[in-house]
Amino acid sequence: MIRFNIKYLRLERGMTQKELIELSNIRPQTLSEYENNKAKTISIEHLNMLCDIFDCQPGDIMEYGATPEDFKWKVVKVASKRKKENECKGRSYG
Repeated sequence: MIRFNIKYLRLERGMTQKELIELSNIRPQTLSEYENNKAKTISIEHLNMLCDIFDCQPGDIMEYGATPEDFKWKVVKVASKRKKENECKGRSYG
């Protein structure tokens, strides 16, 4: 199974969904489908845009063979890290 790592990459960079939508011009519903691995396809235009924004390769955005549990653990781990960093800075996480 191919899974998208967009949510992981976004959280790792401390970016909100709104910020990514503004930078990429990807529709909120489409981004949500990518982040929740509900999308069946991704356009080359979106893939190029996301690679530019995240300064990464397509293989960083898509991952083959990852189980849902592996993916969820990766996202929870980075979200938890960001939350702690923001709490230390006196900001709420959201």
